Amino acid sequence: MENPPIAVLRGRSASPGALMKRLRKERGMTLAELARLTRKTKGYLSKLERSRKLPPFTTLSTIAQALGVDLDLFLASQAPATGNDAASPAAPRKGRSPGALEGSPSTPFRNLDIHRHHDEVRPFLRGDSYAYLPLVTQYRGKYMSPFLMKLPPGKSRTFTHDSEEFTMLLEGRVDLIYEKRTHHLSAGDSFYLDSRIEHAFFNPGRRDALLLSVSFDYRRF
Repeated sequence: MENPPIAVLRGRSASPGALMKRLRKERGMTLAELARLTRKTKGYLSKLERSRKLPPFTTLSTIAQALGVDLDLFLASQAPATGNDAASPAAPRKGRSPGALEGSPSTPFRNLDIHRHHDEVRPFLRGDSYAYLPLVTQYRGKYMSPFLMKLPPGKSRTFTHDSEEFTMLLEGRVDLIYEKRTHHLSAGDSFYLDSRIEHAFFNPGRRDALLLSVSFDYRRF
């Protein structure tokens, strides 16, 4: 099934849970079947379908994969509408020829996704444990999911998902709790781990910590 246009999804203003339920039912899939594919419990998935909040980024990615859609569907449904359709390339900037490849409305990128920080200020999406900003939104069928994460003060819930993960701490301090050990991280530190093993974060500071994370979904091979 082809993904609906991003602009259409924005117009629906569907909550992530409502969209998830609609996609599941369109595919004739039961909660038990979705639970088996995502390795989540039926109770947790049922709770997500009733919630208006986004689940953690990696959980959402797993659900999208099980439903056979791109993660962009869920993210676009939560993004605020703007004057330009986010599915179209950015308008040409000053000093660039209107006929140039980059920024040409008639030349959508199929194998390249570029985001320039000065083109548009995009808000972080609020999840149940942290806020995140996807850094790749147009590339279809991707295996890696890079995103920025804002971790509020305090301890996060415990995460586990079928992927490998690289994360670098950009601002603040964070404690990584992994395999019953606590690792103290400062800005500039990074880690690579097997995300199938339970892990959690603790922000000991008074402000949000900012992290750059890249999740690799090897289950798709």
